[in-house]
Amino acid sequence: MKKKLLTMAVLAMGSLSAMADYDYLNIVSTSGTTTSLAVSGLKLTFADGKLIATNGQTTLFSEELSSQSYMYFGNTNGISEVESEQQTGDVYSLDGYKVKSFSGKADLSDLPSGVYIIKQGDKQRKIAVQ
Repeated sequence: MKKKLLTMAVLAMGSLSAMADYDYLNIVSTSGTTTSLAVSGLKLTFADGKLIATNGQTTLFSEELSSQSYMYFGNTNGISEVESEQQTGDVYSLDGYKVKSFSGKADLSDLPSGVYIIKQGDKQRKIAVQ
């Protein structure tokens, strides 16, 4: 456990200089869940076997190191663009309500800001409307 903690600490500290080039730190758990944190103002600490991410006085993430698989920096937060050869689909709110259907290019400019699920055939994607 100490070796894993030390390894993650060294990797995180070595990557701090790379933070300036990226917008998000993505933390992937052993269950496959990804948590994306904005890099601006982010501070990482390790205490009592936990990885703790804060921004000022706010704790953004605090989880056991043993439940984390890996971390990486990126310019996206795990939310993807709508790209598909299939030109029809449906847009759902996160609580499962169908809010829109589309045919052709998906124009989501009329939706309020938020996160939505796009379903096209058997594929589903999470998107953010800003």
